[in-house]
Amino acid sequence: MIRGLIGAIGLCAVATHALAADPLEIGIGYLRHAGIKATLSLVEQPADNDGVAGALLAIEDNNTTGKFLNQHFTFTEVKLKENDDVAAAANSLADHDGFIIADLPADELLKVADTLRDRGTVLFDAGSIDDRLREQDCRANVIHVAPT
Repeated sequence: MIRGLIGAIGLCAVATHALAADPLEIGIGYLRHAGIKATLSLVEQPADNDGVAGALLAIEDNNTTGKFLNQHFTFTEVKLKENDDVAAAANSLADHDGFIIADLPADELLKVADTLRDRGTVLFDAGSIDDRLREQDCRANVIHVAPT
């Protein structure tokens, strides 16, 4: 009886310590060009925060669930200007984010993937549907969201 009580008290102490520990921080970055993408029709113009709004909603959802799993998700958006160095921006994001959503053209996506190859950062290709990214220019650290 006493052993069972001591075991229960010990288990409660361990569980309390685990719950009091700092939550696991999971950083998600979003790398894209500033401005609106060109389309064929004025009716089909994407919103200025196209993609970002969905990512923010996902972060909010994940943080709700993360309270129970002791996880906290953060979000960082980087808007590239015309002459910005995409590799430098990606390196900056990778310093604190293990996952990067990249809404970039194929050549810039490849440059970022090659730059971050040895850092363990996972890139989610959210903007390029170029088939060569899935064939001859495939990179192990890139997961494609859009279908070909």
